[in-house]
Amino acid sequence: MSDPKNILPQLRRELADKLKNYPTTLEHFAFQYGASTFNKSRFACHVNFISTCLRSNIIPFGFRSNWKPSIANVHPDTVSKHIQDCSRRLMRSSLRSFQRSRNTNSDRMERFLNLIKESCNYTDFNHIRHTVHVLNRKYYECLTAIKQSKLDRLLSEQKPNNATISLPDTSKLVVTIPSDLDLTDDERSVLSKGLSFVPKREFVDDFQVKSDLELFYRRLRLKARFHNHNILPKEQDDFTCLVKNKSNWTPPAGQFKTLDLYIEKCRHDVNQINFKRRTKCNNLSHQEIKALRSLRNNNNLVIKHADKGGATVVWKRELYIAEGERQLSDNATYLPLLQDPTAQDQSLVSTAIDDMINNNELPPTAKCLVNPHPSC
Repeated sequence: MSDPKNILPQLRRELADKLKNYPTTLEHFAFQYGASTFNKSRFACHVNFISTCLRSNIIPFGFRSNWKPSIANVHPDTVSKHIQDCSRRLMRSSLRSFQRSRNTNSDRMERFLNLIKESCNYTDFNHIRHTVHVLNRKYYECLTAIKQSKLDRLLSEQKPNNATISLPDTSKLVVTIPSDLDLTDDERSVLSKGLSFVPKREFVDDFQVKSDLELFYRRLRLKARFHNHNILPKEQDDFTCLVKNKSNWTPPAGQFKTLDLYIEKCRHDVNQINFKRRTKCNNLSHQEIKALRSLRNNNNLVIKHADKGGATVVWKRELYIAEGERQLSDNATYLPLLQDPTAQDQSLVSTAIDDMINNNELPPTAKCLVNPHPSC
């Protein structure tokens, strides 16, 4: 792994070598633009690293205090807590400083980029931007690799401490009917994550990923195309708003060069991903995966959302069916029907709306109130 202190001078020399054929003023602007880009990447990596450490409750070595007061032996827990609080305040202070430096270099980048644009033609301008981008990517990848290595090392130090933490109480997250329904601890652990929890897949579907990205690109182009535009007619009745005109139209490329560059960059990066490779980590343990398969194959259970509280309710199937039949048999609430009245009701509603339209009591657009495919 390269040392950033060694690779940065090398990248600066490489940048200067690629800019030497430009006029002196343009070369100066381009070099300052590259230097500001490198500095922004460095401070951005610091910001991301410290933010991740704060969220993960990790204190890097450089922020740990070696102060050992005389009362540490009398009140070790209190002293340790205050020292950790001091380290976190120092991390937050450094984070704010790095954020200011990152924003300052971002402003410098924008200023020199405008000067470059005014000093050269479109071809040279794009060449300079591309050159700086390629070199900065090497620098940024080196920085992120080192920060990730540090973070992995710090996380590995915390694993022995995390092993002693007890599992969360799932009694309020998982409700069983009857209360003595036999569920293993792993099954309760999976159910406590909620019915909207998505297990991580062993392989990623590359077709689905690219399809979803194309929909995302389309939304970006539509946002850019209709930004600050009122796409609805000024005069519109209340019924027209009920009709949703679906469209598959996508604004063509070439209208927003920055957006086109971003989309092409995303496509290029996605094409570099090896989707056939297995995912490195999983959000379920091996035991929880087995428990999930067991729940899926268990036809004697019915799993539903609770009406209130966000819990997951696990019913024994015969009790669930019996409860449904009990509620439906309540003649004060439900009445049995000899036939489906949907078609008759549909005819009455359609006739009434047509009559009101013919009598000018409703506009013709009120026809949208009639559902062409009603269901009971």
